[in-house]
Amino acid sequence: MDRSALREKIKELEPKTPVTVPMDASIGRVIGIMQERKFGAVLVVDGHNKLAGIFTERDVLNKVVGHNVNLEQSKVSQLMTPNPAALSMDHSIAFAMNKMSVGGYRHVPIVDTDHRPVGIVSVKDVVNFIVEHYPQEILNLPPEPGAAFRSQHGG
Repeated sequence: MDRSALREKIKELEPKTPVTVPMDASIGRVIGIMQERKFGAVLVVDGHNKLAGIFTERDVLNKVVGHNVNLEQSKVSQLMTPNPAALSMDHSIAFAMNKMSVGGYRHVPIVDTDHRPVGIVSVKDVVNFIVEHYPQEILNLPPEPGAAFRSQHGG
C-alpha cells in the first residue's frame, strides 16, 4: 500500500460542515437535531462560536439512555465531552487516524486558527478515503473462507 495518500491533508477528505449547537441547548433538542440531520455527533460552541465540546451518539447511549435525564431541562453542556481533541485542515489524514485510534474517537472536530469549528471527520470518512485510494486492495479481496457459512447461520 502506498503510504503517500495518508500523508495528505485532512482537507482532502472534504470534511462535512459540522452541526453546531449552543451550550445551553436542551438534550432533547440536540438529539432531535442529530436524528433529523442523521449526524452521529454535534459540536457544542460557546458564546464566541468557539469549540467547547462534542456530543455524540455514544453520549446518548452512555449518559442519557437508562439514566434519569430530563430531556428538556438538561443542557448539552452538562453531558457533552468538554474540550475535545481537535485538528486543523492541515493535519495529515494519518494523524487524524492516529487520534481516532489512540483516543477511541469516531468523530474529530476540525477547527480554524481561532478554534471555531469548520468541519468534522468521522471514521466513515477515513474508510471511504482508503477505499477510494486503494480500490484494488480493498474491493478485489478474495472471499474469506467459511464466510458464507457463518453469515447464513448467524455465527
